[in-house]
Amino acid sequence: MRSASPRTPHESAPRASGRPWPSRRRLLPVVGLMGLAFGSSPAVGSAASDITVGATADSEIQARAPSGRFGTRPAMRVDASPRRVGLVRFSVPRLPGAVRSAKLRLHVTSPSDHGPAVYATAAQWTEADVSWKRQPALTGTTLDQQRSVGRGWIQYDVTPAVRSAGTVSFALVATSRDGMTVSTRESRHAPRLRISTVASEDAAPSTVPTPTVGPQDAGPQDAAAPQRPPGGPSFSDDFSGPAGEAPDRGKWVDYGPRCGGVGDWGSISCGSNEHLDGDGHLVIPAMPSAGSALMTQGTFGFVYGTMSAWIKMPPQSGYWPGFWSLNGTQTGTELTGEIDTTEVYTAWPGSTSTAHAWTGGAHLWKSPDVLGGQGAALTTGFHKYSATIAPGRVTYFFDDVEVGSLTSAAAPGPWPWGPEVVRPNFLVLDLAIGGGGQPAPTAPAEMVVDRVEVTP
Repeated sequence: MRSASPRTPHESAPRASGRPWPSRRRLLPVVGLMGLAFGSSPAVGSAASDITVGATADSEIQARAPSGRFGTRPAMRVDASPRRVGLVRFSVPRLPGAVRSAKLRLHVTSPSDHGPAVYATAAQWTEADVSWKRQPALTGTTLDQQRSVGRGWIQYDVTPAVRSAGTVSFALVATSRDGMTVSTRESRHAPRLRISTVASEDAAPSTVPTPTVGPQDAGPQDAAAPQRPPGGPSFSDDFSGPAGEAPDRGKWVDYGPRCGGVGDWGSISCGSNEHLDGDGHLVIPAMPSAGSALMTQGTFGFVYGTMSAWIKMPPQSGYWPGFWSLNGTQTGTELTGEIDTTEVYTAWPGSTSTAHAWTGGAHLWKSPDVLGGQGAALTTGFHKYSATIAPGRVTYFFDDVEVGSLTSAAAPGPWPWGPEVVRPNFLVLDLAIGGGGQPAPTAPAEMVVDRVEVTP
């Protein structure tokens, strides 16, 4: 830092033998029993049958509300900005034959010019506990994707993910920003899974290819992470752990004038005061005499991507909370870029975003201030602060809404990010003192962080 400034009718198959069909009176009880077991499907051994299964769980999850639970709503929205993913799960009964095809059927109430992609996911989630922070992992490549989605029923081909009885789960991942709204099982038009089967001896290979599974897609999630859709996090921390425990030292290290920081701005003090609160949050404390900070230098860095943090700012006056990045030292001889995704001064309205360039200890230039969230209550709830670094451009977002950008062409000096400079950017979270002409603080304060992530 910085200067201060988601049952069809039964059709009888032809009789294979020359024996007469049984009387209607004798046939009806048999059909009734099979309907109970297989959703009005023909008996095992017939040439083909269809089964329709209703969803057993569905929920929307939201990046801007990483701990939110939305499993009881009559609709779920899928969108890329703000980022929302739809989840739907089914219990597949014993099947009367081999799977010929499986179609995920959804009722759309708000259309999209470019509908979402569908992925299979791990099935160990419930509506009561699933959230953005606790979302199921994707387990393979894209199953199907729609270019344009209108109102009414649509279907996705999910055959590769449905091979036998058991629980299956799917994620609807947005590929556009115009969004799509889908009815949930709390409405009249619950999501459905339509499965067509053939008798095992008549089974023909599916016309849908099985997705190619690479090393990154195989095995348990802890052993190898599954392939993620475009935009999946390449770095994330939701700060889960017992109250009082230090943050993950494999991700975060201390930051200050004698522990990786530069100078004595903001009275940052080295030490291990930062801790988890036991509810999925990181607490960064400060006293009137000393602030505190963490960084990812030496543990994680990125050249291009979007860095985001969900933060509740402290209400006490005189403090200077921030979330920012560096790709070098501010005093070294290399050209260094600093991106302040958010800085909040209690004497100023909203969140300030800026960019800086440094070299040889000199502050070369600072971009004009970009303000976001002027009317938002930054101290009473979590808000999402993001900055996207792309070749020749830095773009700022507040709660997924773009608030400003800076290009290399408009920079008042040398451009210290890609493509000119490709050293990795590391993250910094801090609660400093002063800045923006504020009076000195008189009471302790805490900056609370719900999640940090970097997406490609």
